[in-house]
Order: sequence, then C-alpha cells, then structure tokens
Amino acid sequence: MQDELNTPSGADMLIIEIESEIDRTKAEGLAARIRAAVRNGKKKILLKLSPEASITSAEFLGFLAAAQTFLGEVADSVKISTANPVTIDLLRMTCLESLLAIAEAE
Repeated sequence: MQDELNTPSGADMLIIEIESEIDRTKAEGLAARIRAAVRNGKKKILLKLSPEASITSAEFLGFLAAAQTFLGEVADSVKISTANPVTIDLLRMTCLESLLAIAEAE
C-alpha cells in the first residue's frame, strides 16, 4: 500500500491521497511536494484523507494556510477531503475552515 499517491486530474490540480497520520516528519515531505507542484503550475491542491488519516502537525496546518493565501486568487485552492471527525474538529477549532475548503467525505 502506498501512503501518498499523486493523481493529477488536470493541468492545474494536484491530488494527494493520505492513508495515515500527517506528523511533522511526513509534513515536511508533503510541503515540499506541494511547493514543487505549485512551481510547476498547479493552481489547486486536494488532500484526500482516509478515515484513519489525521493531521497532527501544527506546522503543516500553518503551511496549508500559507499555501491558500499564496494561491488565493483561485477559489478553493487548497481543499481537504476527510471523514475523520477529529481532523474536522481540529480544522474548525483553529478557524482554518474559514480559509481552506473542507469537504466531509463519506
């Protein structure tokens, strides 16, 4: 099983599927991949988190907020799709739901 899978679905979108916890170590790699994608012309980022996946890195949350601000001219530039209630609550508690597009997956 591959933990992260890039599935380009168009010239301007990067989709990353995540199966496990995004801790600080994993966050560094994901941030580097997202920065590279933006440099290569991607305008939208979709993080598809499995029900078991969660975000435990405050640095990664900050990076996502900065990425949305940088890509801000495109509506819903950074989107997170998750069914994990802990992750959804975290995004709401940190007020990131007002900045990032959150899709509650089934």
